Amino acid sequence: MASLFDEKEAVSADLSDQYAKGLLGMEDFERLLGDVSKAGSVKELGCVKKAVYSNLALGRVPAAGKGKKRRYETFFSSRTITAESANGHAGCFSCVFGANRIFIIDLPPGRTILEVETVFGFTEVFVAKNIKIENEASAIFGSVSTDGAHAGGLAGEGQSELHIKGDAVFGNITVRSV
Repeated sequence: MASLFDEKEAVSADLSDQYAKGLLGMEDFERLLGDVSKAGSVKELGCVKKAVYSNLALGRVPAAGKGKKRRYETFFSSRTITAESANGHAGCFSCVFGANRIFIIDLPPGRTILEVETVFGFTEVFVAKNIKIENEASAIFGSVSTDGAHAGGLAGEGQSELHIKGDAVFGNITVRSV
């Protein structure tokens, strides 16, 4: 039978793996890791394991609550994802020493905000041609560019608009039309 220490090590390794895959945000990772550390018995650790494995083993990303933004963090790896608008927000994407490929295929009419932070990495945002783009991201020792094919466009009533905010620090944010 494994000791409490060995069990804690195994659960901590699983949490780290889920975090590295982007299935767990930094806040949840730190909270659950703290719960593992505080467990004083195998029984207490069993409760923590149940919480960890019931959601994460299925690959579910915790849904954002009302008024909360969906956060996606990529560290030393890459992610490809199709983002959708929820309450006017397509999500907050952080990329450190990695690469993000974000696809925006369909948005509801009106304004949707996408937040992108790239540090020593590369983020590509692929946007459908029927969506008006406002790229407000800034670069600090990096670059931000928008494919000229539909960077502006005329905003009409009922048109979808994507407002990109964020920073590229020693990194690159590129927006392309598809």
